[in-house]
Amino acid sequence: MLCSDRSEFLPDPQLVVKDIKNQEFSCQDWQLKSLFDKDSQECVNYNAIGVLCGCASNEMHPDACGGICPTGEDFFHSHLHSIWNTACGTWDTFSRYLPIWYNNDDDETCEEYYSDVAHGCVCPVLSDVESECGTLCQQRRTCNPICQGGKSEVPDPDLVVRRETCQAWELHSRLEVHEVVCPFYNMAGAQCGCENEPAPDACGPLCGG
Repeated sequence: MLCSDRSEFLPDPQLVVKDIKNQEFSCQDWQLKSLFDKDSQECVNYNAIGVLCGCASNEMHPDACGGICPTGEDFFHSHLHSIWNTACGTWDTFSRYLPIWYNNDDDETCEEYYSDVAHGCVCPVLSDVESECGTLCQQRRTCNPICQGGKSEVPDPDLVVRRETCQAWELHSRLEVHEVVCPFYNMAGAQCGCENEPAPDACGPLCGG
């Protein structure tokens, strides 16, 4: 059951909810799935999904991070602001109700695991952007790193290109969800000193001959 009090009542059974692994079902289908799933490791996921589906009795997990912001404060963006097509409020629910060991094979800390989300939702106190693409980034990102060859690290992270640091461009590329924009980040990578090769089917150069 999604609700810890074993209630079968769901406020909106047809509400469509994603889990942290980006699986998407209606609350009614999540409820049904929970009744047949025998994997004990997945029970924590159904607890978090239950909260998103309106269960009032579900409790936060003792091993959860307690919010996406490392200092425990609220983030500046709206709870509806989307990061990887998932609302900041939903990410915050995951961080409060899912234990840090769930969907975290690399044993990242809370700060490492939610780093990109914390920057995207704009937490009031932030550490530097992680140089490497972490678990959530690897699962969710649409565009490749700005440096071709699968490298996330840029030669000079603090170099300013078009009013943004190169490390900021890497973060933007991680959070981008529109594939059509990905070539723009390849160009930004080239400007940041990455050894990026122009696309063989590109339109340029501007001057022919």
